[in-house]
Amino acid sequence: MHRRFLDKFVCHKCEGSYQFGPVVSEDNATHEIIEGELICTSCGAVVPIIRRLPRFVPSESYASSFGFQWSRFACFRVGWIEDHITLYHEVLLR
Repeated sequence: MHRRFLDKFVCHKCEGSYQFGPVVSEDNATHEIIEGELICTSCGAVVPIIRRLPRFVPSESYASSFGFQWSRFACFRVGWIEDHITLYHEVLLR
């Protein structure tokens, strides 16, 4: 996570701002935080940063949430692909 994005996030519990907690690892070239934490300055909620991404949803909820969205919005996937194929054939190949 780039440090400059810190002010783009608000706490989902109290809408407070975050500050960086302990940084476990950082990319020296890009100054991205690879592993660390965000901590809410108001309520103290902790958001882990894992593989450069803040994880606002608990890890045990990721798979079920993804599965639900994949099933719920399945019809949009097909239409999206067909639209892009049509665009490619009608516009980009001319």
